[in-house]
Amino acid sequence: MSTLPLGKQAVVLGGSIAGLSAARALSPYFERVIVIERDEQPTETGPRKAVPQGHHAHALLKAGENVMDALLPGVMKDVVRAGGQRIDFSKDVRWFHGGHWKMRYESGFEIAVQSRPLLEQKIRERVEALGNVAFYYGYEVEAPRTSDDKSRITGVTARQMADRSHKVEIDSDLLVDASGRGSKMPQWLTALDYTAPTEVRLKINLTYSTRVYQAPENANFDFKALIINPQAPTIRRAGYIFPMEGNKWMVTLAGYDGDTTPRDNESFLEFTRTLARPDVYETLKTMTPLTDVKVF
Repeated sequence: MSTLPLGKQAVVLGGSIAGLSAARALSPYFERVIVIERDEQPTETGPRKAVPQGHHAHALLKAGENVMDALLPGVMKDVVRAGGQRIDFSKDVRWFHGGHWKMRYESGFEIAVQSRPLLEQKIRERVEALGNVAFYYGYEVEAPRTSDDKSRITGVTARQMADRSHKVEIDSDLLVDASGRGSKMPQWLTALDYTAPTEVRLKINLTYSTRVYQAPENANFDFKALIINPQAPTIRRAGYIFPMEGNKWMVTLAGYDGDTTPRDNESFLEFTRTLARPDVYETLKTMTPLTDVKVF
């Protein structure tokens, strides 16, 4: 505990990776940190309702990995022990980009590759183990509470999702909004007579479709990840094959600038024939699909 605490209690809205990281960062400076999350407490590894993109391929960049290990020393080792893989992103990845295959060489620069739900689970386990961090799972914040002159936030009012009649008031010396794009903070600020932040949106019309596959036992791929990027301006489609825990492979197809991706199992494989290179298609022909298509 810090010798100079900033206050008695901080409240974080949202229990995803951003909220969990915020809670860990605040924990040395407050006597208590409360995380309020709309979803119920996860009981198994898997995409949460509030994180629809959790079904799809993710890459945790090295800087992010370094931050996670600084906040929660050893957490990335936890991920690898649970089935995540470490790969040299220059040597182990076959990557077609800009009409050419990238050069492959041993860089010694490794990153961890895993599903988004596994990464979040291991971070959550570490944060839940902190002695002064508590969670309100299955609660939605209705509005912040303020001082009489509205000059500072003093807490929040939250309501249980499963039982809307159950309401709690939680005091807060600091409120951190990590609730993502569903945040109600602009409306709350406006209701308190403050100016909401200026919002700028850049629409790129990007869609993803993903299935999880199992490779045959005798598979001998010459890559640990395969990336086929679009080839502008004629091809606006991409395909990614990433390893994940359980000796499975996550295959994500992307369509840019309004080029939509498959929504059904039958057209998933056929779509891969239209990528800039046939490598994803040729690889998937040897694999067995384990899940239906998930679209984001």
